[in-house]
Amino acid sequence: MASSSSLPNYLSFENQRTRCLGIGFNPDEGLLQDPQKHRSNDVKQGKEYSLRARGGLQGLPAWWGKIHPPIGAKIRATGLGFFLDAISHHLTEHKDLILMCAMSERFWDTTNTFHLPKIGEMTLTPEDFTMISGLSFGGHWLVMDHEIEGKKKQLKESLGAMPQYVRGTSVKLTWLKSTFEDKKPEDECNIDHCVRAFMLYLVGTAFVPSTSSTVDLRFMASLWDVNSLNQYNWGGAAYATMFHYMAHFSRKKLKSLGGLLNVWEVWAYEYY
Repeated sequence: MASSSSLPNYLSFENQRTRCLGIGFNPDEGLLQDPQKHRSNDVKQGKEYSLRARGGLQGLPAWWGKIHPPIGAKIRATGLGFFLDAISHHLTEHKDLILMCAMSERFWDTTNTFHLPKIGEMTLTPEDFTMISGLSFGGHWLVMDHEIEGKKKQLKESLGAMPQYVRGTSVKLTWLKSTFEDKKPEDECNIDHCVRAFMLYLVGTAFVPSTSSTVDLRFMASLWDVNSLNQYNWGGAAYATMFHYMAHFSRKKLKSLGGLLNVWEVWAYEYY
């Protein structure tokens, strides 16, 4: 058997160099790598920090609650109806930032798990996520068009409108809401405009929020065909985003947490 020292440093995969990890595990290093760069280290030293919440359910319940039926019918066809009904009638977003801070201090990106005294190691599983949020997994990953800046005409035709000011490839969430929330179109083309706008707002608030209260127009690549929206893994995108923010916040690479924070809250209160 070849020793780990005889392995190449990099492996080639589809003409991309990929780091090759050695065989075996050094128990002296442990799974919790670089503790000095972790937020828990600051806590041990008595350093204070703050947390901002990004995205969430802001504005979604109100918009969905009064959405024009023809628009709502097409959005329900994506499989997101149960989730949207829940946040409109049953789900309350508390945003307990103190709890979020405590969770981040015990989260390690090297294992994607929480390390808890007297409880041990545990994490939010896909099943937990689905039971709490109502979002299921399955389908294609969301597509992003990295050449979207050169497709302004197609964007305007797909949304029916474009703001005067676009920051890079992003538009403000407030523009989407104020422009499309109260529209009640009857013709198929304008209905599709509103469906795309609502889905883009949903991506920018709940599923893949940014740190700037905007949504990336590159996600429009997943929204061109309204009749194919049910083929995308919306639950997977939201789940991955939650872990992305938790990992980066725990490593002090971000000053905010984003995504469906209410899922973290419900999960924590259920298990802790």
